[in-house]
Amino acid sequence: MNVKFINNKFKLSFCLLLISVFFLTACDIVNKGQLPSKYLDDVVLTTKIKSNILTTKDIRSNDIHIESYNNTVQITGFVKDKKTYNKVYDIVRNTEGVKKVVNNLIIRK
Repeated sequence: MNVKFINNKFKLSFCLLLISVFFLTACDIVNKGQLPSKYLDDVVLTTKIKSNILTTKDIRSNDIHIESYNNTVQITGFVKDKKTYNKVYDIVRNTEGVKKVVNNLIIRK
């Protein structure tokens, strides 16, 4: 086989894969009822919050789930005590761009 033919076939396959991912992502955005720019704003906000939690001492970030929609942030998961509960809530509440916090954290006993 010709190397040029294989290379072109690979490029075509890669382009088709990217197009498929784009359309699947677009369908997901439509299902959530958000414009792509608003969806990206929520992704950035969620990433900022997760980063802030991850870099804070004494918080097990893998037990906490953050989700945002139209600048409303929902916190779910488990924390070890009231101090950690308050710390996570404060981090989320004080993150720039957060309009509302729905706190569903559970304190483990």
